[in-house]
Parts: sequence; C-alpha cells; structure tokens
Amino acid sequence: MNIKWLAHIPTIEGKGRPRFGQGRTYTPKATRVYEKTVATLCRVARRSDAMVDGGCVLVVVILDPIPLTWSRKDGSPNAKAIRATMQNEPSRKRPDVDNCLKAITDGAQGVWFKDDGGVLPIPWRGWAPSPRSEGVHIACVEAPTPREKLAVLAGVPDFVRDLLEQA
Repeated sequence: MNIKWLAHIPTIEGKGRPRFGQGRTYTPKATRVYEKTVATLCRVARRSDAMVDGGCVLVVVILDPIPLTWSRKDGSPNAKAIRATMQNEPSRKRPDVDNCLKAITDGAQGVWFKDDGGVLPIPWRGWAPSPRSEGVHIACVEAPTPREKLAVLAGVPDFVRDLLEQA
C-alpha cells in the first residue's frame, strides 16, 4: 500500500446533528471546531504536495482508550483488557464509526482531496494498545481506478497490524 499522507488526530469525535434555528440550518460549533482541527492536521501532513485530483482511499483507524475499569488497582491491565487488545475485539463506544467518518472526510475535504465523492473510506475500530496511540489515525492512498482501490483494500489488515505494533 503506497501511502500518500498519514495523520493522527488525538481526539475521537463524531459529526453532530444539524441544528435548526432562526430560519436556517447550521452545524454545531463543536463539530466545526473538530473539522477545523482535522483540516489543520491534514494540512500539516500534506506539506506542499498537491491535492489528490482523482479517487483515493481513506483508511481511518479509530483506537479507543481502554476503560479504567479494565485495569487492576496497580494500573496493570486485567484479563479483559489483554483479551480485547490481543484478539482485536471491536469497540462499541460512542460516537459510532459512521459519524466519525463524516467528521473526518468533511475535515479533510479541500485539503487532501477536492470532493469526498471519489473517496472510498475504510474504517477500522479497536482498542489502543497504549495511551500514546489513542485517537484517529488516517492514511490517504491515491487510487484512481477501482482495481487500485481493491488492491488497497487487501492491504488494510497489514497497515492496521503495523500501526498497532508501532504503538
């Protein structure tokens, strides 16, 4: 998998519901701030490279912190925490993956790619093996054709495994 850009957002937030008031529809302030944070971190990762003009694959890895109730009094992880990280048990925490993807793609739009219509988002959610790796990890892979998108899809498990081993 040929990764074009890689970014890490330390917080996990979903896209808020649209609000209605004073005869207009608007996005909540917390969502706007989070999308601007995503855009800034994506801009830093992009440096001076040009935006992806065609299609791309956005691999989004959401790593939730392990709950404090899953640790012993001395701070070491208990059996449930070890099992969750080693067997890649899915996290079912809020916000859900769909809302996280919406916020990430809206934040990266105009920075990494022009329009999110040509983006294939691939989400993966699990437990962070260390506090340093908590948050959202995003990889942008340029893949203009459907065949190239399938090739990226086949490489996602290796990317996630490498990411977890680095943590």
